[in-house]
Amino acid sequence: MASAASRSTQLILLISTCSFLLPLSLDAQETNNKTVASPPPQTTFNFNFSNPSSYNLKRDLRLQGDASQNGSLIDVNIDNGLGRSTGRMSYNYPVRFYDDTTMANFSTHFTFEIVPVEPYPGDGMAFFLSGYPSMMGDGGGNLGLYSTNSTPFVAVEFDTYQNEWDHDNRHVGIDISSIISSNTTTLPNNLTLKGTMAATITFDSITGLLVASLLFHDHPSIEPIVVSYKLRDPKSLLPRDVAVGFCGSTGVNVERHHILTWSFNSTFSAPTPPKGHRSIILVIAVVAPILALFICGIVSFKYIKRHRKGKGSQEDEALIWVVRSSEFTVYDFLQVLEATNNFSEENKLGQGGFGPVYKGRFHDGLEIAVKRLASHSGQGFREFKNEIELIAKLQHTNLVRLLGCCSQGDERLLIYEYMSNKSLDFYIFDEIRRALLDWNKRLAIIEGISQGVLYLHKHSRLRVIHRDLKASNILLDHNMNPKISDFGLAKIFSLTDTEGNTKRIVGTYGYMAPEYASEGLFSIKSDVFSLGVLILEIISGKRTSSFHQYGDFINLLGHAWQLWKDGLWLQLVDTAIDAECHTLQMGRCINIALLCAQENAVDRPNMSEVVAMLTSDSMVLPEPKHPAYFHVRVGIEETSDVVQPSSTADVTISSLHGRSDNIVDYSGSKDETNETTVPASGQERLIIQHCKAYQHLQTVHMCLCTTSCCNSSVDVSGNTPGREPTPAVSNRGPVTTNFR
Repeated sequence: MASAASRSTQLILLISTCSFLLPLSLDAQETNNKTVASPPPQTTFNFNFSNPSSYNLKRDLRLQGDASQNGSLIDVNIDNGLGRSTGRMSYNYPVRFYDDTTMANFSTHFTFEIVPVEPYPGDGMAFFLSGYPSMMGDGGGNLGLYSTNSTPFVAVEFDTYQNEWDHDNRHVGIDISSIISSNTTTLPNNLTLKGTMAATITFDSITGLLVASLLFHDHPSIEPIVVSYKLRDPKSLLPRDVAVGFCGSTGVNVERHHILTWSFNSTFSAPTPPKGHRSIILVIAVVAPILALFICGIVSFKYIKRHRKGKGSQEDEALIWVVRSSEFTVYDFLQVLEATNNFSEENKLGQGGFGPVYKGRFHDGLEIAVKRLASHSGQGFREFKNEIELIAKLQHTNLVRLLGCCSQGDERLLIYEYMSNKSLDFYIFDEIRRALLDWNKRLAIIEGISQGVLYLHKHSRLRVIHRDLKASNILLDHNMNPKISDFGLAKIFSLTDTEGNTKRIVGTYGYMAPEYASEGLFSIKSDVFSLGVLILEIISGKRTSSFHQYGDFINLLGHAWQLWKDGLWLQLVDTAIDAECHTLQMGRCINIALLCAQENAVDRPNMSEVVAMLTSDSMVLPEPKHPAYFHVRVGIEETSDVVQPSSTADVTISSLHGRSDNIVDYSGSKDETNETTVPASGQERLIIQHCKAYQHLQTVHMCLCTTSCCNSSVDVSGNTPGREPTPAVSNRGPVTTNFR
């Protein structure tokens, strides 16, 4: 007699066979009886207006208003000396956008030129899809695109004048039947929409995503300006047949809009064949394989349960949903393995707080940086998913670009654009390489980092607090432009929220704001504090914590504050910099850094104020108040430069204004007085130990942070990524400080 398992197997085989044979039989009969409809007509053209043989002006193009051919280009507007010029150029034939069964994918690429007439250029131009035939819109700020009688349109605008509905005068935006953009991307500072540019615009009918990217021929080192928007119901936005083309206008302000080349390509997938008349067979064909899979699942449930963790399955599903809603690639693990030469040591770029980073190269020549999250690191699936969700929503020239991800078993990989000049700490803390960063480059790096943080705090779709700004998390591209990286610890807020609270304090010692390190309170001002410390490091070429460099002080912040008070701040400047030519700028930057690092969060400037102070030499700077941790001193008689890892001396910190609540016990064991004796070790990091709070006095045993530890992220709730916490102690004896 056959066993129950055998009968189940036979049943599965029978149903599976039917599930495959029925669709095959149905497909064969449908092929005999029906003819599958052809896809709609596609549109493809490629015009180079400097080559008359590539187009026929009267046959291919429709010029309206002031648009005209001007030698080797199409002039959308004329400069008549009076302004108020409006023109439009479009393809002379209708372009099929959709039919009853399918919708077009399209891509267009064009090179164009905006020639401003100084001193006040305006208003801008746009690429559009609208009803056919094309109808002129109003001039001025309407860009020849919109009027009260205009037909529905979808457009990408290149706006050069700030009207009352615009938030700036240099942006790329996506417009949906309105001159008020549905989404915009502002150009970086000191960059305007002028000169020769190249734009690519694509539409994916499956995702509904419209994406526009812009390159500047005069600034090849600047990354593409990208703006995107999801068209929720494209068929409700545009008619079946559309006109495609360009429009532009001027008001009182004047500029010229030239189209140099233009290519366009639309494609359709084959339409879905019509339904057959035998609906019962269709139902069986669909249900049978599902039923077979269901039975297979029941039979193999126990086996799967023993060999796979339920948590992993949930994580995979969560990742799938993140990826589906994002705009990057999911890479195959074997593909990444090959690109990095099996994660070889030769390809290793460095060791981050959550795992190593490797250089890789795909077959198409694309260079990548792969962040391989260690399975024993503090960054689990939550941080992995957080980093993907977050970076997918962020687009700024001073943020590192996430290309994609990979998750297979315990392997979790983040694939970033490769930064050829590694990270900032690779230069500023190296005796030889630091000379490559003169003052102008350092100032540009400071301003770039500040612009990136400002974007995170104010201009991104969500308010983002990074929580781990430090030199090793600032990457440098081939032009030494800074890019903020490592968003595994970042927190997302709505635009109306500015702070949060956590019991899981994570970050890097030396960069953490006092309210965050002691109470778990983090806010946009926490990032400002970290930026202040980072600016001091960039100016001085010294790490924030290093015993032998700061005399009486155990950190850079205290040392900088003392020099500032004594009027000797120039001594803080890196000797590799020629300080004589830029003394005023250096002094302002140190002043700004100390303003950022003030002890009380309310006293610190926000990032808008920081950027304003950095970019305006005429702005009067306030005098900074004392920073946090500035009283941390080492006795003069104990300022030996040598740190003995085997020392067992306790380090004591006294606070004259202690709180009534207890500090968390992070490591070690309690004695009868609720104080912790910390064993000596070679581990170099700062760990605040357990203490008992008294009314006006706290005694805290602290392991002092030395050079290497302050470059790695530490979870002070008890978890150090990648390693078990082993506190280290200085041999310098008691240290006394005031936390005010």
